[in-house]
Amino acid sequence: MAAVVPLVYLLGHRLTKNRGVSLAAAFFAGFSPALFTGATDAVPQSFALPLCAALLLAMLSLDSHPLHVIVL
Repeated sequence: MAAVVPLVYLLGHRLTKNRGVSLAAAFFAGFSPALFTGATDAVPQSFALPLCAALLLAMLSLDSHPLHVIVL
């Protein structure tokens, strides 16, 4: 679940091009209650959230790296 925070920062930076907004989004993603509900259990949601964030980030760079979307 720790992988979600940098992915949210990268998504925020890619969408807004503003460092402050990206840091705020990553901060709120790190402290959201959804991250702490299954902290000790390996539930499907704990794998799906980082994967969806990585897929969204890969889809934003589809023109330059189409293979990343296929792999994810």
